[in-house]
Amino acid sequence: MKKPEDRTSHTSLLNENDRTVAFVIAYTPIRTGAEILARLTPERQSEIVRRLVEFQPEDVPTWAEGEWLERIKNGIDCAVKLLGRLDRAVWQTILDDISQGGGHELAGCIRQRMWLFDDIAQLHDLDVTSILKNVETSQLVIALQGASEELRAKINKNISKRAAKMLQEEIEYHSSCKQSDIENVRCEIVYIMQRLEDSGEIRKPKSDISRPAGSDETGEKILLAIAEKIDKESFEMYFGDDTTCRSDEYIVVFTARYSFWADQIRREFSHDIDEAILAVLGIKKPYDFLGSSYY
Repeated sequence: MKKPEDRTSHTSLLNENDRTVAFVIAYTPIRTGAEILARLTPERQSEIVRRLVEFQPEDVPTWAEGEWLERIKNGIDCAVKLLGRLDRAVWQTILDDISQGGGHELAGCIRQRMWLFDDIAQLHDLDVTSILKNVETSQLVIALQGASEELRAKINKNISKRAAKMLQEEIEYHSSCKQSDIENVRCEIVYIMQRLEDSGEIRKPKSDISRPAGSDETGEKILLAIAEKIDKESFEMYFGDDTTCRSDEYIVVFTARYSFWADQIRREFSHDIDEAILAVLGIKKPYDFLGSSYY
């Protein structure tokens, strides 16, 4: 497969098949990829997101390297970042379509990792402070239009009284903002939140929505198969009692107590995990780790 050219400015890309569009979206910067995704029909959007997660090692071209290679290997991470650049109503529709098409656990896995602007109200004060350092006051003024009292109170708690008073005055002055402008600015702030989470500066609030509660029977078999492939000491160190595994008809989902362990497992044992899943299920499946939901 040839390395894709940067044709993102050409509408002809939208006429390519879904697999090609998925590869190009994975290859381009997240903002550009989200713009391409936003221009597709709802049906194609959900299919493209599926394909981003479905990429297998054999799908990776020999020239792939660096960030692009990592995106293909971590398709769910790529999907989360792309959807985070879209309006909330759009990405919710995409995930609903995926769920209705048989990918319920995949949709739940992505949804659980999506940030919402309202999540700020549930964050630790230090995390809120980190966000505010990266957000312009002009953005806050627009984003807080129509926001809940709980969210406004959380913001005010983490700025000075003088700044809170000035912010409130600005919010009242700009009360005629269009809803589309408000949503666009909130999307920008959500993207900042995702970036801060990626760098380890903030943590997503705990949520029980769509989180696997524990290992199902098939998941237990997969864990046992992994344990047989690696030495006992390594399995107990990285997996142990804190790791669970669930499998549905589409994706295998692991949970680990710490994101550090999840990253280590993914780096060191991805080949063993692939072989264990193949041994238990008889087919290859994409898998992902949820490693940042626990404190």
